[in-house]
Amino acid sequence: MLHSAEMCSSLAVILSVVVVCCSAGIVPPKSWNNATIGKDIIEPGRKYVPTKKPEHQRSLQLVLLATKTNATLHVDGKLAWWHSIAVPSKSVGPDDRFSVQERGLHVLRVHPITGQVQGHAVASGWMLVSASHAVRSLVRTARDKDVLVFFTVGEFGPGMRIDTELQEMLERLGAEHFTTRMPPDMYAMVCVKGGSVITEAYVANRASPTTEEDGQSPTPASPLAITAHVPVPPVKDADVICPWKKTPKNLARAKFCFNYDGYGELCDCNNHHLLPMKHSLLQENNITDVPIVIIASNRPQVLFRQMSSLLRNRGIIVSNILVFVDGLHHEVEELCSLLDIKCVAQTSDYDDTTLRIRENYRQALTNVWRHFPSASRLIVLEEDLEVSPDFVSYFSQTSHLLDLDSSLWCISAWNDNGFDSTSSDPATLYRVEYFPGLGWMMTRNSVQQLLDVWPSEREGYDWDVWVRWDSNRLERECIIPDVSRTYHFGISGSHTSSAFHALYYQDHTINQLPDVQLRNVNGLLKDEYEKEIRQLIAEAEPIKATDFQLGEIPPSQGGPCELELEGTNKTYAFFFKMKAWEDTDLYKTVAKCFTIWDLDVRGHHHGLWRFHYYENTVLLFAVPLNMYMNDVIRLFKHPVDIVQSLQFGE
Repeated sequence: MLHSAEMCSSLAVILSVVVVCCSAGIVPPKSWNNATIGKDIIEPGRKYVPTKKPEHQRSLQLVLLATKTNATLHVDGKLAWWHSIAVPSKSVGPDDRFSVQERGLHVLRVHPITGQVQGHAVASGWMLVSASHAVRSLVRTARDKDVLVFFTVGEFGPGMRIDTELQEMLERLGAEHFTTRMPPDMYAMVCVKGGSVITEAYVANRASPTTEEDGQSPTPASPLAITAHVPVPPVKDADVICPWKKTPKNLARAKFCFNYDGYGELCDCNNHHLLPMKHSLLQENNITDVPIVIIASNRPQVLFRQMSSLLRNRGIIVSNILVFVDGLHHEVEELCSLLDIKCVAQTSDYDDTTLRIRENYRQALTNVWRHFPSASRLIVLEEDLEVSPDFVSYFSQTSHLLDLDSSLWCISAWNDNGFDSTSSDPATLYRVEYFPGLGWMMTRNSVQQLLDVWPSEREGYDWDVWVRWDSNRLERECIIPDVSRTYHFGISGSHTSSAFHALYYQDHTINQLPDVQLRNVNGLLKDEYEKEIRQLIAEAEPIKATDFQLGEIPPSQGGPCELELEGTNKTYAFFFKMKAWEDTDLYKTVAKCFTIWDLDVRGHHHGLWRFHYYENTVLLFAVPLNMYMNDVIRLFKHPVDIVQSLQFGE
C-alpha cells in the first residue's frame, strides 16, 4: 500500500500530465483519460474513446498513464501499480536524474481474474547488451490468458532498435505499431497471452527531434494514457483449475497457482505428479547433517527456480534446507509451505540495501545453529542461484578437505573464470586465494570467526567485499571447480543489472551431469597441489605476445583480441608484467583476450591463474607477484618471455 506522501505524489504526477498533455495538443482537452484506440496513432484534433466494455461479461478496466518519468496502472478504479524512475540528486545534471536501466519498454503481468499485478520487467535500450532478456523471460513464463501491459517510460535507447528478438516477440503477440513508431513516441499495448490484442496505441511526439546525434535518443515530451476493458475468462477456462489428482498437496497447489503467477511447471496442468517432489538417494553422502542455508528476499519466483534444481538433486535432504527471508512476505511463505521447506522470516530496521543484506546474512549465520545445533559446517546459497544436478555430490566429495587442511577456508561451487570457453572438465578442481561466494561451504568455527568481527552499522561495506579482506581470509584458500556447480540467473538485483549479468554471468558454464566423480580430490591438499603445479610448469609450452591477434583498438576498450592454440589437452604458459595487485592495466587486457573475469583481480593461486582454454590448460603468471618463478627457471623448457604490453596489433 502506498503511503500518503506517495499517493499525493502520484496524484500530482497525474494532474501535471493532464496539463502537459492538453497544452501539447496531443490529446483533446477533457478526454485525456479516453485517449485510446486499438492499433492506431493518437494525433491532435481527434477524439478517441476507450475500448468498449463487453456486454454480459465481467471485465477488468485497466487505466494506464505513462510519462517520461512515471507510470501508474489502475484496475477497476484502484491503484494497482505505481513506479517512478526519477532519482532526485543535486550531484548530477538534469539529463542524468533518471535511472538509465529503467528507461525503455516496461511490461506488467496482470492476473486475468483478480487484476493483481504479478510481475514487472523492463527492456532498456541504453544497456546495449541483452536489453530485453527480462521482458522476454516474463512473457515466456506467463500463463495463457494472463494480461500483458506494455508501455514506455522515458525514451528508447539506441540498443532497442537492433533488438530483433524483442520485436519478433511483440509481433507474435499481435503488435503492429511497435516497429513503425518513431523513437520519441510513447507506446503502449494491452494484450492477452494466447489471445488477442485489446488495444495498441502510441502518442506521436513530433515536437521532439527524430534524428539521433552522438548516440542520444530523442526525448519524449507528451504522456500517453489508455483505458482498456479486458474480458474476464470463466474460471473453468482460466487454466487455474487443473485435472490433478485431488490430494491435499494438489489442492494447495491449485489454490497457490490461482493466487500467484510466474511459476512455470509448478502451475502447469500437464505436470500431474510434480508434488511432492521425489528425491533419489546418493550412494555415499557425507553431508547428511549439513544445513543448506538460503539467503532470500521477496523474490518467490526466483526462489522457486532455485528450488526446482536443488530439490531434484540426488541425495538432497529436504529437512536440511532452511530459507532465511528478509522481511515478512506471504507469497514466499506459502511457496515454502507448498514445497515443504522450512522458512524463517527475519526483520531489520535498516533502509539501506547494503546494510539490510548484510544484516540478513549475519542473522542467518547466527541463527542456523539453533536449528542444527550439532552441525559442524554449513552450505550457503543466494536465492538467485540455480544448482547443478551433482551439487550435493560435489560437496559430499570435498567436505572432508576442510578437516584435513588448515590452509583451506571454504569449498565453493562457483568459478569466477568458468566461462563457456574457459572451463570444460567437471572433474577438475583448483585452489584460489579469492573467496568466490555464490554457493559455498564453511566450517562452524570459520563462520564464528567472521561473526566475532562482523562490521558495525557505521561501516557501509557489502558483506562479500568485507569477507574477502586479508584480515578475514588469514592467507587461507578456497576450493573451486573448473566447471561451476551454480549458475547466477538473477538478472536484476541490488548490485546487478541485465547488462552486467550479460557481461559477467550469462556465459558461465554450469555442469549438467548428475554423477561426476571428482578427480584426485586429496590432490587439492596444500603440498600435493604444489606438486601438480610444478608438473604442469614442466610440461607447458609458451604463449608469446605475437600469438595474439589484436586490432587498432586495445581490448580493454572493446577492441578484438584473438588467440588460437594448437591441439588439445596441452598445457600452455603465459607470463605478463604485474608489479602490484593494483597494477591492473595489462591484467585486464590479458583477461579480455582469454575471456576470463576482467572486472577486478580474482581467481588466482599465489599469482597464478589456471583454467581451460578451448580444452587446453593455460597458466597465467603475474610477474613478479607469483611465487613460482624459481620453479619456472628450473623446470620450464623454453625461454621465459615476460610480456610488457598488448596493444595495437603488437
